[in-house]
Amino acid sequence: MYGNFDAEEALIEWEGIFTGRSFDELVTADEPEAVAGSDGWESPVVFAVSQVLQDALAAANQSRLVDVSRLWVQERAADGEALDQEIAIKILSDLARLARGIGGRDHRLYCWMA
Repeated sequence: MYGNFDAEEALIEWEGIFTGRSFDELVTADEPEAVAGSDGWESPVVFAVSQVLQDALAAANQSRLVDVSRLWVQERAADGEALDQEIAIKILSDLARLARGIGGRDHRLYCWMA
């Protein structure tokens, strides 16, 4: 539906864009946290979206989501990957809607990647 991209890398990139933390800093901090199935590259894995990213998504207005998506598209382009701006906005908008919908700190967003 949204194309083929590395969800783990996207979570790191989004958090970096929202917070200003570097990719390496987030990887060193073990973000995102693998909560199931991290037995290697061939098996499916479930990542917990960090509370910081979840809060940033929930608080972001549409203008901020457009800005973050633009920066994300630029990062992917710098690595030689084409990502459609409208799809990037849709992905981040849908995630923000989910983050707002779950509310409270007792619930988390998760990302499953095969």
